[in-house]
Amino acid sequence: MYGSIKQVRIGRYCRSSGTLRPLALACFALACSVLECGVVSAQSTTVIGNSNFGRECFTRAELAVTMNAATSHDVEVCSRALEEVTLTRDDRAATLVNKGILQSASGAMEDAKLSYDEALSLASDKGETHINIGNIYVRQQRYQDAVLEYTQGIAKDSRRPHVAYLNRGLAFEYLEDFQAASSDYTQALAMSPDWIRAKKMLARVNLKLSRQQARESRTTQ
Repeated sequence: MYGSIKQVRIGRYCRSSGTLRPLALACFALACSVLECGVVSAQSTTVIGNSNFGRECFTRAELAVTMNAATSHDVEVCSRALEEVTLTRDDRAATLVNKGILQSASGAMEDAKLSYDEALSLASDKGETHINIGNIYVRQQRYQDAVLEYTQGIAKDSRRPHVAYLNRGLAFEYLEDFQAASSDYTQALAMSPDWIRAKKMLARVNLKLSRQQARESRTTQ
């Protein structure tokens, strides 16, 4: 599994790129997921107030991002946080995303999708939630649906737009739209110039594109 790049929790704050953000806001992590470790997760984790269940839900979701594995008991912790703790609208949405992360990591894709959908009904401006839904669709080989979700993630000003572009590029690649995939990988690399994964994926799809163009050229001669 590709090593994760994640924020560090410090008391009631998380550190991201040298800055501290309140944990009432979502902290984000990147981790390799499925399909040749191509999809990158834009997962959202947060500690909710002083709730033991909220903190435990956060901890388990954070671990699931790293390990890409979870159990039904992990999911239950988040369910109890949602049922027993008085939450603000944004905190409830964040906890639902945490729950969705755990459900996805445990293989319960449809349940994860329901959690993400409910989170969006409470906080529709979170682009990362759309990226996570797109990742589910890639796992289910619903690549066109994945493209639509990633596009919404980009439109809603995701905090990590390079992730959305890379993952949308992968969906395009599976659809054999190599030109669109190359464009998205190029955009991801422009936003994150040192991203080795993006460089490798761009080189791979450009080779496919050149071969495709060569075949098309021969058929028109």
